Amino acid sequence: MLSIATHPATLFLQRQFGVIQGALDVTLRRLSTGLRVNSAADDPAGLAIAQRLEARIRGLDVGTRNANDAIALTQTAEGAVGGVQDALQRMRELAVQAANGTLTEADRDNLQLEFAQWQDTVTDLLGGTTYNGLRLLDNAQLLALQIGPETSDTLTLSTTDLSALTGSGAGSVTVLGIGDADGSAATAALSVLDDALDATASARAQWGAANSRLDAAVEFNLLYGTNLSAARGRILDADIAAETANQARLSLLLESTTAMLAQANANRANVVALLLDL
Repeated sequence: MLSIATHPATLFLQRQFGVIQGALDVTLRRLSTGLRVNSAADDPAGLAIAQRLEARIRGLDVGTRNANDAIALTQTAEGAVGGVQDALQRMRELAVQAANGTLTEADRDNLQLEFAQWQDTVTDLLGGTTYNGLRLLDNAQLLALQIGPETSDTLTLSTTDLSALTGSGAGSVTVLGIGDADGSAATAALSVLDDALDATASARAQWGAANSRLDAAVEFNLLYGTNLSAARGRILDADIAAETANQARLSLLLESTTAMLAQANANRANVVALLLDL
C-alpha cells in the first residue's frame, strides 16, 4: 500500500532512530566518565547502595588517620619511657658504684653530681612528654579513639601516671642521694630504683600493647576499605570492554537506520511521481 498521509515504515524508523540514539548517548556517557551509573535514573537502587558504601569508605579513611595519630602518640610515650629507663639504669649503676666501701665521701659526692643530672632528666621526661597538649606520663586519663566509621568503632587508650617517681614520697627517685660518708644511702637507693624500673617496664609494655592494637586496627581498616571500594566499583564502574563493543554495535545500527530512513523517504517520492503521471 502506498500512502501520503501516513507512512508506517518511516514512523517506525524514526522511533527506532531515537531509541538507538538514546542508547548510544548512554554508552558514550559511560565511556567518557568510566561509570556505569552517572545518575539515579541509571540504577536507583545501585546508587543508594553505593552511597552507603562511600560513607563507610570515607569513615574508614578518617578512622585510619585517627589511629595513625594515636600510634604517633603511643610511640612518643613509649620512647620517652625508654629514655626514663635509660636514666634509671645509669642511676642504679652509680648507686652500685657509690655503695662500694673503697670509696671516700668525696668520691661519692662526685658520683652524686652525675646522679643529680640523671634525676633532672627523669623529671624533665615525665613532666615534659606531651602530644598535642596531652600529658602522657604523669597524668592518668582515658582517651576515647574513633578508629572506624561506626559509633561502636572506638578504642579506649589510657595514659600512664609515673608522677610518683618524681614526687616527695618514698618511691620517688628524685629525692635519693648517694653522696654520704659510708655508702648506706646508695645501698638504700638500689631498692627504690628497682621499683622504679619495674614501674617503667610496666608502663612501656602498656604503651607497646596499645601500639600493636592500633597497628592491627589500621591494617583492618585498610583491608576493609579495599573490599568496600571493590564492591562500590562493581556497582558504579562501567565495563569498558563491553561498553566499547556496545558503542560499535549501536553506531552501526544508527547508520543502518539512517540509511533505511533515506530509503523510506525515497519510497514516498515514488508516490509523488505516480501522482505527477496522472
